[in-house]
Amino acid sequence: MSGFLRAFLLLSSPVWGPFALVWAMAKMCGDGLLFVIEAYVGRPVELPNQASEVLLAVLSLALFPVFITLETVVSFLIHLGRLPFKGSVPRSPIPLLLGPVVLLLSPLWLPLYGLAWTIKHLVYRLAVVPLADRLQGQTEQVRRGGRFETFVALRYMRGRKASAGVSVVTGLTIAGVTLGVWALVVVLSVMAGFEQDLQDKILGANSHVVVLSYENTIENWPQVMAKIREAEGVEGVTPFVYSEYMLRSQHTVIGAIFKAIDPETVGEVTDLIDNITMGAAGTVRTRAQATDLLRTMDEGPAGGSGADTEAQTEEMSVQIPGLVIGKEMAATLRVAIGDTIQAVSPQSEPGPLGGMAARVVPFRVMGIFHSGMYEYDTKFSYATLAGADRFMGTKGAVTGLEVRVEDIYDAPAIAREITKELDYPFWTRDWEKMNEPLFAALKLEKVVMGVILTFIIAVAAMNIISTLIMLVIEKRREIAIMKAMGAGRLHIMRLFMVDGLLVGFIGTVLGMILGLLTCMALARWQFIKLESDVYYVDTLPVEISLPLCVAVAVVSISISFIATLLPSWEGSSIDPVEGLRDG
Repeated sequence: MSGFLRAFLLLSSPVWGPFALVWAMAKMCGDGLLFVIEAYVGRPVELPNQASEVLLAVLSLALFPVFITLETVVSFLIHLGRLPFKGSVPRSPIPLLLGPVVLLLSPLWLPLYGLAWTIKHLVYRLAVVPLADRLQGQTEQVRRGGRFETFVALRYMRGRKASAGVSVVTGLTIAGVTLGVWALVVVLSVMAGFEQDLQDKILGANSHVVVLSYENTIENWPQVMAKIREAEGVEGVTPFVYSEYMLRSQHTVIGAIFKAIDPETVGEVTDLIDNITMGAAGTVRTRAQATDLLRTMDEGPAGGSGADTEAQTEEMSVQIPGLVIGKEMAATLRVAIGDTIQAVSPQSEPGPLGGMAARVVPFRVMGIFHSGMYEYDTKFSYATLAGADRFMGTKGAVTGLEVRVEDIYDAPAIAREITKELDYPFWTRDWEKMNEPLFAALKLEKVVMGVILTFIIAVAAMNIISTLIMLVIEKRREIAIMKAMGAGRLHIMRLFMVDGLLVGFIGTVLGMILGLLTCMALARWQFIKLESDVYYVDTLPVEISLPLCVAVAVVSISISFIATLLPSWEGSSIDPVEGLRDG
């Protein structure tokens, strides 16, 4: 019967376990609150019955944490309020009233106090004074290498059987630093990958520099192209016609962007040829197939899906211009290669009854592209310059010229040089200006995320402080013996600094290795898929950067070093006599 009851309680523990845990916490808070009340009234407090104990326990779940928090805040403010006074301060409300003022002024005095403490103790006492004594011949030459501090630090870090807890805590501290560095490397690499991938896709669908005219169109664009090609750093130039319009199929109507291109030169500037995946002959696998598709897409289809058979039969005698649309746009319109869709121009023309009517021109879907960026795949459509003339009546004029440069970061300077060379009415825009808000937001997000994740390393650094303080308390006798044998404060400080730096260094190296392995796995297998309509990309991009890794390592080791200052100072301040007596 006893075994059955134990088995039943074990299996049902997920049901009653949370309630038991809450009741245990309530009892603990009730006892704590009762102890605080007894401490303030100065005598034992007896509760009349069991019901009052239950009520006190329930109320203590909220009251006890609040009271402890308030007591801690008040104690902290009193401590801050006593800082301006060198001597003892009588019991009065002055420190409590002065504490908030000192706290508000902490951004002003805390850095100055930290700098003064560092100069006085770490620089003057531990570096300047010993160096001056050594130069004056008042101290013996100390053997170089620091092997004493390193040997003792390693011995302390490994621990002994009698003090295995220190080694366990050291391992947990290393694990904390490792986790922080690992997360920082992976997250920042992924965010850098997002930024780089987005930049590549934007610059692949658009040019590095756009040349426009204040007259809205450029008629002598071949001559302008020749001048632009002569500019230093220019790799390619292509004309384009740009307009917003509506596309109408048998199923739906959508707003889209109409962009006419030159099939002969568009490959020099954008990645459109590389992004075309389907054509009239089937799957497009090479650049040559994509280029031939663009050259011949105004000559008619090789076949259709049959959705618009009647409309195609009526239009066989009329040359219908071709159109290349995005993969997502084709899915929205529910059209395939060879189908006919109606393009509604924002420009109006005289109607049959004398009024103005929208200009509607049929286009035949001749190709489908996939850029990997949802915004472009749902909005952009491409035609030839001849198709633009048929649709918009451009009469050979273009909206502007797109320019590709050798180094994308030289684009602003090259844009200014082109503007200076062409003069009025031409003006230019580079890719940084066109996408400045987007990339500024990405950089700010990466900085903020880096700062937030750095707090993980800072929390691990708190573990370094607690570990070293435990070590100082445990090794008081050994420290006193070393100081009695001639070890100075600088040697003791170095000992604990080496210990903390070893913890930080090992954690940083392990975290860096795990972070790089994770990033390489993400880049190699791409096992994390994303919704392209939300994140603009299909998979999680990763960009491993050497400067980023170096910055993470420097920040991690620097935080670890700063965390060693307080414990090492406390350890070096132990008096040999008191250490031997208390040890």
